[in-house]
Amino acid sequence: MLDLPPAQARRGSEPSAGQRQVAEGLSDILTVLNSDRTLQSILDYLVSQAQALTASDACVLYRLDREAGMVLIEAQAGLVAAFAPVAGLPLAADGGLQAGMFDGWVLNERPVVCLDTAAVGALQALSDPQLTPATRAWFAGLVAHYRTLLSVPLIVKQTHYGSLGLYYMAPRDLSEGEVALAMTFGSQLALAIENARLRLAAERAAILQERSRVARDLHDSVTQSLYSLTLLAEAARRLAVAGDLPQVQDAITRLGEIGHQALKEMRLMVYELRPLILRREGLVRALNQRLETVERRAGIEAHLVTKGLVSLPPGLEDQLYHLIQEALNNALKHAAATAVQVRIELTDRDLQVEVADNGKGFVPRMVTDGGGLGLISMRERVEELGGELVIASSPGEGTRILVALDAPSTLDAAGAAPKEIKDDG
Repeated sequence: MLDLPPAQARRGSEPSAGQRQVAEGLSDILTVLNSDRTLQSILDYLVSQAQALTASDACVLYRLDREAGMVLIEAQAGLVAAFAPVAGLPLAADGGLQAGMFDGWVLNERPVVCLDTAAVGALQALSDPQLTPATRAWFAGLVAHYRTLLSVPLIVKQTHYGSLGLYYMAPRDLSEGEVALAMTFGSQLALAIENARLRLAAERAAILQERSRVARDLHDSVTQSLYSLTLLAEAARRLAVAGDLPQVQDAITRLGEIGHQALKEMRLMVYELRPLILRREGLVRALNQRLETVERRAGIEAHLVTKGLVSLPPGLEDQLYHLIQEALNNALKHAAATAVQVRIELTDRDLQVEVADNGKGFVPRMVTDGGGLGLISMRERVEELGGELVIASSPGEGTRILVALDAPSTLDAAGAAPKEIKDDG
C-alpha cells in the first residue's frame, strides 16, 4: 500500500482519451453541482461519472462517522452483484484504528494506492467473529473481485469528511494523471457536499422566515377578523334583546362579510403552506393551481393568459411566481376584487407580466413611500431581475401591475433552446 503526497503518484502512461474527456466535461459536472437536484442525486451522478470516466471498475463514496465508529457508504457505482448491501462498515474492522488496512484507506488525508489487495492478505475482517455476516461478506467481496485500489480524501470545509474509493479488478500501475483526475472528482464531491450544506442552512432560514410571516399574517388579518366577529356577535345579541331588529340585520350582514373575508384569507394561508408544484410542473401549472385553489374558490373570476411563453430558468420562474403571488394576494385581501387576470407574454423584445383586477384601487404614490401592499418586496424582486415595474391604479378603477424584462437576457439565462408552454387554463 502506497501513501502518496497530494497530486503525486507513480509515473506511467500519459492521460488517456477518457481522462481528457473528463477534463472537457467538468463544465457539465459544475452545471449539475449548481442545479436544484438533491444531494443524493448529485452524489450518485458524480460517483457514476467517476467510475465511468476514470476507467475504474467500481467507485464508492465513504463518509466518516467517528462518534458512531462507522464508515458510511453514501453512494456507489459498479460494484459487482456479489457484494452484500450494507449501509456502513465499522472502523477498526480489520486490525485497529491505526493499523487496519481499510481504516488506512478511509482515514488517510492523502491519496492512497494499493497495487494488489491480495498481496496484503485476506483482511482480518474476514475472520473477526465480532462482525456481522454482512460486513464479513462485504470485505470478502472486496478481496475476491478487486486487486487495485485508489483512495482519495474528501476534505469539506477543512474537515476530513471521508474518501472516494476507485476499485480495479486487475492489478494496475496508476499514473500521476490518473491520481490527479481522481483528486479532481474528490474535489467536486467535496464541493457538492458543501453546497448542499449551505443550501440546507438557507432553506432552514427561509422556513423560519416563512413561519414568522405566517404568524404575523395570522395576527394582522385572520386574528383581527375573528376578534371583530366576536364583537359583532355580542353587539347583535344585545340589539336583539333590545328589540332593535333593523340594527340586528345590519350586524348580521356585517358578520357575514367579515366571516367571508376571513375564510378567503385562511384559504390563502393554507395554500401558501402547501408544497408548491412550481419546480415539478413549471410556472404556468403552478399559477393555474393557485388561481383554482384560492381565487376561484373564493368566488373571484380568474383568468391566466400566456403568449409565446418558453421554458424559463428555475430561478426566474421562482421570482416571477412570488411576484405574481404578491399581486394576487393584494387583490384578494385589500382590493375587494371580483375578477382578476394574469397575463404573461414573451416577444422578441421583452417578457411582460401583468396582473390586473377590478377592485377598489388606490393611489400608488400614497402607499409607495411606506411600502404598503408589499410594494417594496415587489420592487426589490423586479430590480434583482433587471426589469421595470409599473403600477397603475386609482380609486374605483382597479389595479394593473406590469413587469417588463429584457427578453434576450431572459432567454440567455435559460441555458436551453426555447420551448413553448401551453396554458392548461
